[in-house]
Amino acid sequence: MKRDTKIRVASFVGKNDEAGAKGLLVKVKERMAKLNDPLFTGADDPLFVSDGDLSIPPAMLAVFGKQVAEGVHRGPKWKYPRIEPDGHVIFVRAIKQRDQNGRLLGIREEVTWGDPEQVWKRIDPDGDGWHISTYCVERDNLTSRLHNSRLVRKTLRFSKQREMLEAAVELEDAYFNFCLPHGALKTPLHPPVPTKGNGSPKKWAPRTPMMAEGLTHHVWTLEELLSFRVPPRHLWTDP
Repeated sequence: MKRDTKIRVASFVGKNDEAGAKGLLVKVKERMAKLNDPLFTGADDPLFVSDGDLSIPPAMLAVFGKQVAEGVHRGPKWKYPRIEPDGHVIFVRAIKQRDQNGRLLGIREEVTWGDPEQVWKRIDPDGDGWHISTYCVERDNLTSRLHNSRLVRKTLRFSKQREMLEAAVELEDAYFNFCLPHGALKTPLHPPVPTKGNGSPKKWAPRTPMMAEGLTHHVWTLEELLSFRVPPRHLWTDP
């Protein structure tokens, strides 16, 4: 999820391991390129935030790392290519510290990739006490379970086939991005719009994540979403 516009960039159905994290990050990288993300335009470096899952750092290195050129040196050549973090990608983590009984003791904030001083200036530029957090994704998981009953635990609505679960997740992501106004994205109306009857005037205009991203100008209906004809792939992908 992108924090400023609340858009769901990508979802991946799989296990919570390195392969699953890599599959998700590959989709994120592809969609960043299509949306002219700063990673490819030279603007602000993209900032990735995760929890302390040990499978995520190697997946980040595999997808967003860059190969180190082997210089002239004595001894045998490298048996395997060496990968180092890309200098144009920032990666930070919020690692939960627990005791032997599983009780939360605190959260350690770690700048895994990037210069710590510059990264903290970006996270908390005004000194307001902002922290590294995954609250956006945690809250979004609750929203997903609310709208997609296949993700609810201990019910009879679980998916019997993987492809059906993937289709349901993609549909719910599209509904969230195009059809569901987000409370944090609404904009004030100047002047307020009168309503019918004796009700108070409308003071806020609803906005969806896709509207905040600038990819559409109105809230889509579900009928509009399901009837939209996707252009041929060669028109919206690189040759």
